[in-house]
Order: sequence, then structure tokens, then C-alpha cells
Amino acid sequence: MAKQEEIIDEEAREQHRSDWIKAEYETMGWNKEPLDLAVESLIKEN
Repeated sequence: MAKQEEIIDEEAREQHRSDWIKAEYETMGWNKEPLDLAVESLIKEN
């Protein structure tokens, strides 16, 4: 049962990190998802 709780805790941390990154981007006035920016920069490089 403890294993299940660890998995849930890890998922909660990942979600929190994702929400935090999204909030940071919105505060900086960037409306794009971090993934969108990464994909665009890769496209421009090639």
C-alpha cells in the first residue's frame, strides 16, 4: 500500500511543478506552453 502512496505523491509533485511552470510563463506574459516554445525553437534551428 505504501508503494501506491509514493506513486500518488510523485504524480502530485509533477502536477505542481507543471502548474508552477505554467504560472511562471503567464506572469512573464508568455501565453505559450513550454513545450510549444521548445518545439518552435527546434523547428527554427533546422
